[in-house]
Amino acid sequence: MYVAEERWPLDHRHGHLPLSAALAVGETAVARLAPGLDPSDLERAAFLDVETTGLAGGTGTLAFLVGVARFEDGGLCLRQFFLARPG
Repeated sequence: MYVAEERWPLDHRHGHLPLSAALAVGETAVARLAPGLDPSDLERAAFLDVETTGLAGGTGTLAFLVGVARFEDGGLCLRQFFLARPG
């Protein structure tokens, strides 16, 4: 397995918004993502993304990349876990 890590400060812009905007979403938007979650909980949340070779079933369906992002140490930390070999 290969692990890549990258960090950005909260004022880093991805598109036209700084990363800090993700922590300023309203209660209604957060409730749509996860009912019962408080907007202040986003600072402690983990954001997960899984890339696979397909989910249609059968043999050969593999998760080849798993990404986890968290707000920590005054910025956003992204860790990506890559499958080195299918075996």
